[in-house]
This record gives sequence, C-alpha cells and structure tokens, in this order.
Amino acid sequence: MSEQHKIATVFGTVTIRRASTEEITEHRLRFWRWRTTYALSGHGVEGHVNIDPLFADTKCADLFLPTETVRELVPSRFAVHFGQHGSKQANGSPVRTDGVLIIDGVETLCTGLELDRGGDAREFTVQRRTGPWTHAEASALVAAKTQHVIRAVIQVHEADEALVGRMDRLYARGAKWRRKGALQDLRQTEQLSATLQQRAERLRSYLAESDAMAHSTDADSDARKA
Repeated sequence: MSEQHKIATVFGTVTIRRASTEEITEHRLRFWRWRTTYALSGHGVEGHVNIDPLFADTKCADLFLPTETVRELVPSRFAVHFGQHGSKQANGSPVRTDGVLIIDGVETLCTGLELDRGGDAREFTVQRRTGPWTHAEASALVAAKTQHVIRAVIQVHEADEALVGRMDRLYARGAKWRRKGALQDLRQTEQLSATLQQRAERLRSYLAESDAMAHSTDADSDARKA
C-alpha cells in the first residue's frame, strides 16, 4: 500500500493515498499515463479523485489577425476529475470512470475543474448527483467541505515534486495535438503574411504611379505656362 497522508482541514482530518493499479482497475477508473489517482477517507469523505497536468494556454487575436493559441512549454495547472460520466453500461446506467467522491453521504461532482499550481484557493462550483444522469447544486456545507478536500489532495500531490515532474513530462510528450495545432497556426500566419506583403506591394506601386502621374501633370502645366 502506498504512503498515507493525513491532512487536517477545518472539517476534520482526511487520509489521502495514491490508489494502486489494482484499485483503479477494480473501480473501472479511466487510466492515463500522466494521471494520478488518489483514494480518500475519513470524517465523511470517501472516494477517488484524479489529477492530470494541464497547460494554461491562452487565446491571442486582434481585429486583423486570426486567433492564435499561445502555448506553454510546461504545464502550469492541474485538471481535477471526480464524479463525471465516462461511459454507459449495457443497462443504460453510467460508469463513473473519473472516480466517485462522497462527501457526507452525497455524491459530488465538478465539471471542468482547473486549478493553478502553488495553492490556488479560488472557490469553485460543486454539484451533487441527483440521479444516474442528473445533478443539482450542492449545499453550501457540502460544497465548502469538497473544496477543502480537493485542496488537500492538491497539497499532497504538489508535495511530491518528482511525481509531478514525471507526469508533466509524460503529458507534454503525449500531447502531439499541440504541435499539430501550432503548425496550423503557423501556416495561417504565413499565408496572412504573404497576403499582407502582396497588399503592401500593390500600395507602393499605386503610390509610386500616382506620384509619377502628379509630377507629369505638373510638368505639362508648367510647359503650357511657358
């Protein structure tokens, strides 16, 4: 069994440990090479949370340029997964391949949760499962407890710098779609650059011909006056 970490929160101490491969398989949790799965227990907390590396990419554009994705070389955020659907069983019920997190008897979930590294303390929306495919907003108490529990998991995860670094490298190496996207952005930019260069040449040509015509007109006028 992996090392257990007991983290004190305002709602009580939570025990956090890395889930074993057998445990991940038993619970049918989705596995990625760069994903770390944690098992949680204690003071009304039970279940699993998945942590993935994540790039904090941004979009960059102005009025005349196509949108560009400004890509990071190194992940600087975490994607946190729990309670989401992953697939459907033969009987139509969902499979929680992102892990199930129970807080005080309530199955919780949070869609698209992304946290910055280094102690992100932002509040995030927590929902509760109301049916196989339905959910609603969790109570304030359950939401607050879930937020503290997730921050405790991130605290344990970030403390293992070797693990985080290894997962970052695996994620960056496996993100081949990022290079493909960068090449597409580059081709768009090169096409736009060529178009702008052609426009600049047309404008220069027009101005040169216009100036020449103006000089010719002035010369004709001076000749007639003479």
